[in-house]
Amino acid sequence: MQKKALAAEYTKRFPSAEQARCLSIKENKLAIKNKLFKNNVGFKEINHSMNIIANILQGSELETSANIPSFFRGLIFSPDRKVVTGYKGHSGKRIKILKIPAGVELIENNALVDAKFDKLILPRELRQLGKYTLVQANGIGKDVASIDVEAENEYFTSDASGFYSIVNGKKKLERLLDTSLTVYEAPKDVVLYANEAFSHCNALRKIVLADGTETFDESIIAHWSRTAEIVVPRTVRDLRVKQATVHGYHCIEEQKIKYTIDEKNEHIFKDEDSIYQVLDDGTFKLITNYYRGKGPALIREETSIIGKGAFCGHYGLENIKWPENLREIEREAFYYSGLQSIVLPTHVRRIDSEAFAVCQDLKSVQLPAGLEYIAEDAFKHCDFLKRITADNNKKVFQYKDGIVCKTEKWRTGIESKAKRNEDIIPKLAQVLTDWIEDYSVAYRDHRGDKIRYHEDEKTINVTIAFDQYTESAIIGKERIECAEDAEIGMPVTIMPSDSGWDVRVGERSIGTLSLHLLHPLIPFLDYVSLSNAHISSITPKSARRGGAKYALGSISFDVIENTANIKEQND
Repeated sequence: MQKKALAAEYTKRFPSAEQARCLSIKENKLAIKNKLFKNNVGFKEINHSMNIIANILQGSELETSANIPSFFRGLIFSPDRKVVTGYKGHSGKRIKILKIPAGVELIENNALVDAKFDKLILPRELRQLGKYTLVQANGIGKDVASIDVEAENEYFTSDASGFYSIVNGKKKLERLLDTSLTVYEAPKDVVLYANEAFSHCNALRKIVLADGTETFDESIIAHWSRTAEIVVPRTVRDLRVKQATVHGYHCIEEQKIKYTIDEKNEHIFKDEDSIYQVLDDGTFKLITNYYRGKGPALIREETSIIGKGAFCGHYGLENIKWPENLREIEREAFYYSGLQSIVLPTHVRRIDSEAFAVCQDLKSVQLPAGLEYIAEDAFKHCDFLKRITADNNKKVFQYKDGIVCKTEKWRTGIESKAKRNEDIIPKLAQVLTDWIEDYSVAYRDHRGDKIRYHEDEKTINVTIAFDQYTESAIIGKERIECAEDAEIGMPVTIMPSDSGWDVRVGERSIGTLSLHLLHPLIPFLDYVSLSNAHISSITPKSARRGGAKYALGSISFDVIENTANIKEQND
C-alpha cells in the first residue's frame, strides 16, 4: 500500500497523524503516544502503532492497514471493518454513548463483554448482535438506558419502550427499555422474548402476552421483576415456569406467579391447584402446582408427566395421589418437599436428576421394577431414607449414601459375557461424559476435567482435579510434604475411602478425588478397574489459592474392563 493510503488510514484514528508526517520520527512517536494515552489504549497497541508509523515515515512498504488495529470509541475491528472483534477502550468505565460505525455487519459474541454504556447506536448494515453485547459475562443483563437502530435495518428495530430483533420473520423483544412500567402489554407483533428481555424492570408487576405467542419461559424474568401475574393468550402451546435452580442456586419460592389463561387455549389449562399442558398423545403434563397445605395433592388421572420443579419447595406436602398413567417425573419435581412415603405406579419409566432430593421427611420408597431410568441423585440428601424397594419384592435397586441405581440393569440384567464386553465401557463412557459436563459447569475447579473414550482399545481416560484439603492436621502435613516433591507424570495409587477416593504416592496421601465421581461409577465397580494413574498437571503458584506452595492440579487414570469379574458373574 502507498504511504498516502497508510497515512489516510492513520488519520481516521489520529486526526493529527497527517500533520505529524512532517515532524521527526521522535516527535511523531511522542504525539501518537499522547493521543493513545488520552484514549486509554493499552501499551501493546501503543508500541505496535508507533512502530508502524516509524516504518511509514522511513518509507517501508512492509506494513499495511491489515496490520493496524482500528479503534472507534475503543472498538477493535476486522481488517475490512465489517466485524467488531473486541473492545479495549475506557478501561472498563461506563461511557455515555457507544456507536457502532456504518458498514459493520456483525459483532462477535465476546467482543463487547467488557463494554459498559448508557446508549448504544447500531448501523443499518448490522445483521448479528454478539451474545454478550447486552449481557454481562455472568449472564445478567447490562443496564442500558437507550438503544437506537438506524433506519432500513432489516434485522433490528427499536422504539421508545423496547429494542427488538427479527427472527424468521417474527419480532423478538431483546430488551424492554422503559424500566418504569408496572404493566407490560406486548405489541401485537412481539411473540418472542430474549433471556434478559426484562432486565432491571424492578417495577414490573404484570405481563400481557400478545396473541400469536407460542412459547413463554418464566425464567427470563427471574432476576429482576417482581411480576405477580402473566396473562397467557390462546395461542401459547409451551409454558415453562421458573426453574427450581437459577444460575446454580436453588430458588424455593413462597409465592409463585399467577397465570391467567385464556379459556380458548387448547394447549394450556388450569385445573384446581395446577397448570397442565396437553401433550400430542392426549395425556397431560403437570407444569406447576400451587398447593401449599398439608395432606395429599390431587393430580388429574390423565397426567403422564410431572414437570421440572412442579412441586419444588412444597414442604407441607406429605402425600401424593399418583395418577396410574404417570410415566415420567422430571428434574427437581419434588425437590425439598415434605413427602413422607412414595409408592409409584407401575407405568413410571423415568425419574430425572434430584426429582426427590432434600425430602428430609422421606422414610420409605417403592419403585416399579420396570423402571427404565433413574438418575443416581434422584434421592440425594434424603437423610432418613435407608433403602428403596421394588414392587416385585426383588432386590432391583441399590441405595447407599444418597445414591440410587438399578442394580438389575448392570449386574443380573445383562445376558451374556459378549453383551457385557460390548456394552460396559461404552455405557460408562457416556455416563462419565454426562457427569463431567454437569459437574464442571457447577464447580470452577473442575472446568478442566476431561473424559476421553478410546473405542478401539475399549478404554476410558479420565483427567480430574483433586482436593488436598483435610481437617486432619497430621494428614495435611503429610500432603504438604509429599506435594512439594511431586512431578508431572509421577505414578499414584487411587483407593476408595470414606471421604472420597484417596490419592497416594507410596504410603502417603496427597489428596482425594471428588466423592461425586464415585456416584456414576457405583453400578460398574464390579466390572471395571483403574490403571495408569499419575499426576497430569501441577497448578502454577500464581494461580493457587492463598499462594499455597503445595497445591497440585489434576490426576489422570484409565478405566478398563475387569474381565475376571465379568467371567465370574457369567458363570
